[in-house]
Amino acid sequence: VMAYSFATPTEMTTRWIGRGGMDNSRVVSIGDEVMACLFKVPMGVWFGGRSVPNVGVSGVAVAPAHRGAGVAKRLMVELLREAHEEGTAVSTLYPATIGLYRACGYELAGGHYRFDAKLEALSRRRSPATLREATDADLPALKALYRSARREDGNADRGPYIWDRVLAPRFEETDRFVVEEDGAITGYTCFQRKADTAPYHRIACTDLVATTAGALDRILDFFT
Repeated sequence: VMAYSFATPTEMTTRWIGRGGMDNSRVVSIGDEVMACLFKVPMGVWFGGRSVPNVGVSGVAVAPAHRGAGVAKRLMVELLREAHEEGTAVSTLYPATIGLYRACGYELAGGHYRFDAKLEALSRRRSPATLREATDADLPALKALYRSARREDGNADRGPYIWDRVLAPRFEETDRFVVEEDGAITGYTCFQRKADTAPYHRIACTDLVATTAGALDRILDFFT
């Protein structure tokens, strides 16, 4: 159902299901036939200086033969009832269609921002901070740094599913580097190098956190 709905290869969809987790999968079915499905994505969102429980929604899909019969709305409403019973305060998602989710109580909010810049246009200031390639052992420190730096209202307190998407978007690995000052990690960045018009390439940055001016200067100097 998901592979058909999102026009993705079955192998990719299988990996997507593995990332979402069977424990977080919800379906509407008749016998063994799946009519509709989705992923529940546990995470948080920052409000008033604290993280409140937030359930994200992903992979909402309806089998072609069952579309237009209200199956998706039933699935969404049942998910929201479950989340409410668990004490979840907020639910968020990226809508592929407005009508369905508005009928379930959602409304448009927030924003999506993308910044493009030529590297030669970025300010380049030398920093005494050191930069090195990140290892898996650094991941807890990276996550803690993100959490400490992103507590403004409305920012996501990422759960495992969201972190996986940041570190490996569409299951493509990222380059990861950390900045250290006085033995402590004060910044990091994750990015992908993508081919552009030869001989140039693009750096697509999926995550960047700098808690000091020195850390930001070191990352920008590294990019340029």
